[in-house]
Amino acid sequence: MSTYRYDPLEDRWTIIARHRLKKPTLKAEDIRMVPAECPFCEGNEALSDAEIDASCVHAERSINTSGWINRVVANRYRAVAIETSADVVEEGIHRSMGGFGAHEILIDTTGHDSDLALMSPDETVSYLRMVAKRIENLSQDSRIAHVSVFKNVGILAGETMSHPHTQIVALPFIPSHIASMYEREAVYHRAHHAHLVLDEVAQTIDDETRLIAREGDFCLYTPFASRYPFELRIAPTTVLTSLVYASSEQLESLAVLVHRSVHLMKLVLGEKVAYNMVIRDSIRDDNPYHTVYISMLPRLFGVSALESEDGVSINPMPPEEASKLYKERL
Repeated sequence: MSTYRYDPLEDRWTIIARHRLKKPTLKAEDIRMVPAECPFCEGNEALSDAEIDASCVHAERSINTSGWINRVVANRYRAVAIETSADVVEEGIHRSMGGFGAHEILIDTTGHDSDLALMSPDETVSYLRMVAKRIENLSQDSRIAHVSVFKNVGILAGETMSHPHTQIVALPFIPSHIASMYEREAVYHRAHHAHLVLDEVAQTIDDETRLIAREGDFCLYTPFASRYPFELRIAPTTVLTSLVYASSEQLESLAVLVHRSVHLMKLVLGEKVAYNMVIRDSIRDDNPYHTVYISMLPRLFGVSALESEDGVSINPMPPEEASKLYKERL
């Protein structure tokens, strides 16, 4: 299957997964797969891998049948697998580990040509509730340290299947950049007795120039140091370490801003805008200083080595100007 390899110089893990060479690569001519052949479409349940969970229209629905709102299946080209050993092997300075983990696909909706801007409020709430449910379920395994939740929409964002879907990857370690974020949040809390994300949100509300919308306990805004042109962030105004702990009212408010963020990106950047959505969640109760947030990252250009290798982004669009353009379309 796959293995993890640790780079002691870069302080990061890499997944070596040779079998993913067979993963399909989306080309412009494939972007609109025929629904009859789409393994994520309702009625084609037999074409997808094993069903793990589903939100159903009727409680009596049988597994792998129609009648679902959203559906979770195993990733056919999964990078890691739950049945794999997580044993660590040390060879001199090199360290490797069996490719243990989980790699799931959440099929967002039955609508083949839908997206987060077109889904109904109830569909979007159900989608977020399923994300929270999968995070909670995967975190029950003590070997899992981190759950990554992200969407790739459009070829520039790495999309390989056009039907709306989200990837959920559970790992036995916390990636170094996430661990660094947790440490920064802890250091900030010790120094200021406050949560870093909440203080960012409070300052954004006070300043107003980058604030786009508020809904319940959540805000939509352009980050002060946006890495990408027209980047958006959704964050709460109150402590919420994970979507697992979100109330029904909070999920409803968050659903409104998720819908609005994608709608605004399409209005400002075009109907076919490519983007990544990343949910920064924490599955461990020992990260009490973290607050969940969502990043919406439009992909308008390629990235340079400075950005991809050194982590220093180059953004030609000031977030204040981006916010102004977004608010003009509200």
